[in-house]
Amino acid sequence: MGRVQKNPYKFLYEPGTFDGIPVIGTGANLDHSLIPEGFFCYDICQSDMENTSSFFIVQEPIPEKAEGCIISATPIDFRGRAERSLEDMRMSEEAYMMSLNEFTVRHISQEMNETPQNELIQM
Repeated sequence: MGRVQKNPYKFLYEPGTFDGIPVIGTGANLDHSLIPEGFFCYDICQSDMENTSSFFIVQEPIPEKAEGCIISATPIDFRGRAERSLEDMRMSEEAYMMSLNEFTVRHISQEMNETPQNELIQM
């Protein structure tokens, strides 16, 4: 039986970036179906190889192997592969832990602020 997936709204997350894309991360195995529309959740898995401690994210969920998750504001480019190394992720040392609600509100607000004014006016 797979690991129990948890409610993503019950955690605080560490903010960072992955290839310049804003992300938040946790060591919990999250229920992807509860992630808000327009945001993306990727499972973090650990290499099965002995004497290696490498972590990576996978494009398709693997809840039975997930060691955690990252949530991004836009899709991550997997460059034609099924996984990406977490070496491409940068955590924000000076940022504070945040909730999923804080992250989604912040990035929905930024998206609205980046929309050209003429696109906001409907004729």
